[in-house]
Amino acid sequence: MKTSVLSKYIGYSVSFVSLCVGTIFLLGLFIQSTLPAQFRIMCGVIFLLLGIYRFVITRYRIREDERIDP
Repeated sequence: MKTSVLSKYIGYSVSFVSLCVGTIFLLGLFIQSTLPAQFRIMCGVIFLLLGIYRFVITRYRIREDERIDP
């Protein structure tokens, strides 16, 4: 089954947004100073890993569909 173009764009968009949110958390931009530093760093790392995971899974599914349906 061919992956739809919409699901490809949604996957890449979620990946991009997650990477941006993770970067914002790690850099402390737009974050209140009352938030503990360890919590901020932990959330940043989690969002970065989520973004990387979503990017890799989206690429894998697209390549898998292209390999199955030439």
